[in-house]
Amino acid sequence: MEQRIPPFRLPHRSDRPSTRWANWVILGFFTGILVILFLQSPLGKVERIQVEGNRWWSEKDLVKQSGLKQGMSFFGWSSDKVEMRLRLIQAVRSVKVSKRFPGTIHIRVTEYPQVAWWDTGRTRFPVLSNGAVLHRSHAPATGEHHPVLTGWRDDRAAATLAKALVGLSPDIHQDIISVKPVEHPTYSDVVGVVTREGHLIKVRLSDFREKMALYPAFRDKPRGTLYLMDTTWFIPSHP
Repeated sequence: MEQRIPPFRLPHRSDRPSTRWANWVILGFFTGILVILFLQSPLGKVERIQVEGNRWWSEKDLVKQSGLKQGMSFFGWSSDKVEMRLRLIQAVRSVKVSKRFPGTIHIRVTEYPQVAWWDTGRTRFPVLSNGAVLHRSHAPATGEHHPVLTGWRDDRAAATLAKALVGLSPDIHQDIISVKPVEHPTYSDVVGVVTREGHLIKVRLSDFREKMALYPAFRDKPRGTLYLMDTTWFIPSHP
């Protein structure tokens, strides 16, 4: 009886897994090359930094404070951290940093408004609504009227004075020419307010906003001194 021997066959090996793996490696390699080329191209770098809304600080100084600069990577940094650095500037109330592809960073700044001038006897500096005295300001003089804070030894008083001025109505604010400290036998926070109509108003800083609201009723009085203290009375200069 004839015995038939089955033919020897090599085991079949599928090359699919190794082929897929090789394809992924090649794809990843070329993708990495493309990413590197993109980051090194002009499209991956900061070309322009736009600043808007600044008055007290120059664009150059704001950009320097932000830590941003032209030519740096358009990616790999946080807008939140840049905004946090810019909020350290005493004149900045809020700031928004955004990216505009390709290559543009936009910085939108909102600053505190000016409420007074700080007079040193030799020069004047803007006082903002948050009490900051801008000894270093790049804003040109605009001729805007604001009360002049004069005769104060320490500009730390500016915070209290600014807070008092912020709450005034615009017409009363425009009436005030200057605010200076005044000695008083009982109270340490009495100030003298000189107005356009030639009145000297003596009032406590702690009551400033509330008491100054009474001034329009005395505006048409002749020149003299108006006491807005615990009680209210008026003494004309020439009775």
